Amino acid sequence: MKLAEADDEERQVELEVEIIQHLWEQGTTTIAKLAEEWQLSRSCLRAGIDKLAQRRWVYQLWPSPQGQDLSVYSLTSGAIQKLRQLSEGHARYRLKRLWDALQREQRGLPSPIVKL
Repeated sequence: MKLAEADDEERQVELEVEIIQHLWEQGTTTIAKLAEEWQLSRSCLRAGIDKLAQRRWVYQLWPSPQGQDLSVYSLTSGAIQKLRQLSEGHARYRLKRLWDALQREQRGLPSPIVKL
């Protein structure tokens, strides 16, 4: 049971990292666009974006009258600043640190990203 929960948590963190990377590269996105591009369920993507919004990595730039799936999302200025700090120097090492920090945050542990 715990192994399945760990796999689900790891998949959720991987999805969140992919969303962050997509927003970093593209600037904005919608849940509907990601669902179409990545062939994932909208509910799964919505859950990932909601978690990122709770941690203040993502915010709703433009709410759509047609619903949450068509609302436009973007990275917060704090997230952009953290990503810029992480992208300086050795990119692979920095991305590994981001991945580790997101996993720690997912488990409720303090994130070392703040100390960078």
